[in-house]
Amino acid sequence: MTKPGHDLRQTLQEHQVILENASIGIAFIQQRIIMRCNQRFAEIYGHATPDTLVGASSQSLYPSTEAFDELGQAAYPQLSVGQAYRTRIRMKRLDGQLFWCSLTGKLIDTAFPDNGSVWIVEDIDELIQSEQAVQQLVTEQSLILSHALVGIVFLKNRLVTRCNRLFEETFGYGPGELNGGTSRQWYLTDQDWLAGGEQCYEPLARGETFRSEMRLGKRDGTPIWCDVLAKAIDPNDMGKGSIWITLDITARRAAEAALAHAYADLERQVAARTRELSHTVHNLHHEIAERQLVEQKIQHLALHDTLTDLPNRRYLEQSLALALTQAKASGQQVAVLFLDLDRFKHINDAFGHAVGDELLLKVAQRLRVAVPAQATLSRQGGDEFVLVLPAVRSRVDVDQSLARIAQALVAPIPLGSREARVSCSTGISLFPDDGLTPDALLKHADMAMFSAKSKSQGGHQYFNARLDVESQQRIAMEQSLHQAVQSGGFEVYYQPQVDIATGRIAGVEALIRWHRPGLGWEPPSNFIPVAEDMGLIPVLGAWVLEKACEQAVQWQQAGLPAVRMAVNVSALQLDQTDFVSTVLQTLQRTGLSADQLELELTESVMLNEVDRTQQTLQQLHAVGVAISIDDFGTGYSSLSYLSRLPLDKLKVDRAFVKDIDTRPSDAVLCRTIVAMSRNLGLHVTAEGVETPAQLRLLADCGCTQFQGYLFSRPVPATQLAKLLATQTHGIAR
Repeated sequence: MTKPGHDLRQTLQEHQVILENASIGIAFIQQRIIMRCNQRFAEIYGHATPDTLVGASSQSLYPSTEAFDELGQAAYPQLSVGQAYRTRIRMKRLDGQLFWCSLTGKLIDTAFPDNGSVWIVEDIDELIQSEQAVQQLVTEQSLILSHALVGIVFLKNRLVTRCNRLFEETFGYGPGELNGGTSRQWYLTDQDWLAGGEQCYEPLARGETFRSEMRLGKRDGTPIWCDVLAKAIDPNDMGKGSIWITLDITARRAAEAALAHAYADLERQVAARTRELSHTVHNLHHEIAERQLVEQKIQHLALHDTLTDLPNRRYLEQSLALALTQAKASGQQVAVLFLDLDRFKHINDAFGHAVGDELLLKVAQRLRVAVPAQATLSRQGGDEFVLVLPAVRSRVDVDQSLARIAQALVAPIPLGSREARVSCSTGISLFPDDGLTPDALLKHADMAMFSAKSKSQGGHQYFNARLDVESQQRIAMEQSLHQAVQSGGFEVYYQPQVDIATGRIAGVEALIRWHRPGLGWEPPSNFIPVAEDMGLIPVLGAWVLEKACEQAVQWQQAGLPAVRMAVNVSALQLDQTDFVSTVLQTLQRTGLSADQLELELTESVMLNEVDRTQQTLQQLHAVGVAISIDDFGTGYSSLSYLSRLPLDKLKVDRAFVKDIDTRPSDAVLCRTIVAMSRNLGLHVTAEGVETPAQLRLLADCGCTQFQGYLFSRPVPATQLAKLLATQTHGIAR
C-alpha cells in the first residue's frame, strides 16, 4: 500500500512538471510578492530564470506605481468573491520595454485571502500591434475616401451605404442626404435607371470593371455627364455590393461636342467618300481579332481546368507522353505523383461547395509555387492533382518535391471567416520501373495514393506490385460494404463498463461488427476507414444508434437492471445539421430515456468548428444525454475544450492502460488525468483493462470505472443480458 506522504510527493512532482513545462506564464502571489513562478513567466518579463523574480514585489512588473495600484483596486472586488479577474494590460520587462499581455488571476481560497493568488500571463503584444495596424489601415482608407478628387459611392442592392462629400456635391446634395436612398436619385428617368442597372450587371458579375460615360442628373434636374467606373466587391456574391467612381465631365463633353461640330463641317465631304472603305476595314480587323481571341480561349479551355486554370487531364496526357519520349532518349526517369487532399470531402460537406471550391483554388495556387518550373501540375477533378516530374535522376529528387509540397500546405488556409488546415496523401510511380505508358503510370500512382491515404494523412507511398493486390481487395471491400448496408449485414455487440468499487455493470458501449460473407469477422479497423471514404459513416452511425436504443429498452422491459447505453459518434455525424433532431427522434421512437444514453466522441471532433460543436452538444446535454470523450489523450492536444463543452466523462485510452503496471510514466499520466477530471467534475472510465494488476493500479489512481477483456469482451445482446442478470457483487482487486 502506497504511503500518504509518498502520494503527496508524487502529486507535487506532477504539478511541478506541469508548471515548468506550461506554455503560459504562471505565478503564485502572496501580499503582492512573487512567491513562485514558472520558467515561461520569467521569460515573458525578460528574466533568465524564475530565481531573479521569487521574493520580489510584483510592482516591478508594472510601468508605474499608479498602474500597480489601479490593477489591485480593479482586481480585488472580483477576486474576493471567488471570481477570476481577467484583463489586458501593458506591463514592463526587465529591460524597461513595455508590452501588452493578457492577465488572469484567482484567489487560492477566498476565505483566506492572505494565502495568496495564482496569476496566468500570456504575451499578446504582437496581437495588439496587429489590431492597431488594422485600425490605422481603416483610418487611412477613410481619409483617402474623404479627400479623393473623384466622387465615390458604395452601393448594396442599389442602395447607398456610403459616399464621399465630392459625390454629394457633384449631384447637389448635402452631407448624408444620399445615405440609405436608392441610386435612382441621380438618374434623370426611371428608364435611365433601369437601363443603367442592366448595362452594368453582367460585367460586374463576371468580375470585370464597368466603365461608361453616362448622362445623369443633379438634384434640381439639371443634366450632367459623368465618367463612371464600377467594380463588384465580390463577383461571386453580388449581394455584397459594388463601388462606383464618378467624375463630372459635362464641360469636357461640351467642348468635345463643339469641336466635333466644327470638324464635321470641314470634313463631311471627305468622310462621305472614305466611310464605306473605313467601315469595311474596321469590321475586317475586328472580326479577325475576335476570331483569334475566341480560338485562343477555346484552345485554353480545352486544355485547362475551369476552376483552378491548371492543366487538365488531356493536357497532362500530352505532357506526360512527351516526357516519356524524352526520357527514353536520355535514359532518365519520369515520376508521376498523384495527390489527394485529406479530409476535403469533410470540409466540402460541412461548409458547402463554394468554400470547397475556394479551398481547391488556394491549394492550387500554393502547389504552383512549390513544384519545379519544368514540372507539369494538373487537376484531375474533385480534390485530386497530378504532378509530372521529368528528368528524374533518383528518388531523392522526388522526395525533395514531396517536402516542398508538404511545406507549402503547412500554414492554415483562410476561407472567409474560417481557416482550414489541409495535407495531401501522395502516390508515386516511376518510369520505366512502374509502367511504360501514361495510363499505366497514372493507374499505379493512383493505387499508391490510396495505400498512403489508408495509413495516415499527409503521407506518401511509392508503387509496388503488392499495391495492385491491395487495390483489388479494397474494391471488393467497397462492394461488400454497399451490399451489407443494403441487406442489413451488420451487427451490434456490447461491452460492459464496470464500477470498480462494486464490480457491477454501470453501462455498456455499443460497437458495430461485420461478419463478411465468405471471409468471417472483418476487424472494424479495416472496414471503418473505407466506410468513411465512401461516406457511409452517417448511415451506419444512425443505424447503430437506433439498434442500441432499442436494445436498451428491451433489456429494461425484460426486468434487467437499467444501464446507460454508450454510442460512438463521428465528426461527420456531428457536422450534419439534423444530428440533434435525429438523436431526439430516435429516443422518442424507441422509448429510451435521454439520461440512459451516452454519446462518445473522439478528440478529433475538436478539429471542426468548436463553437458549432459546442452548440450541438449543449442542445443534447440539456435534455439529459450524457457526453463523453473517447480515447482521451491520443488526439487533439488542446485542453481548452474540456471547459467549453458540456462533458460528463473522459475515457482513458488503452494506450495508457496497457503498460501501467510496468511503466511508471503511464501510471503518472493516468493519475494526472483522473485528478484533472475530478477537478472538472468529470467521471473517468479506463479502456482496455486486461489484468488484475492493471485494475488495482487504476483503482489506486482514483479511477471509478473500467472496461476491457478482464471483465468481458464485446458480446452479442443475448450474452450481455446474461451478464446483467447474474452480476457479481464485486471484483477481486
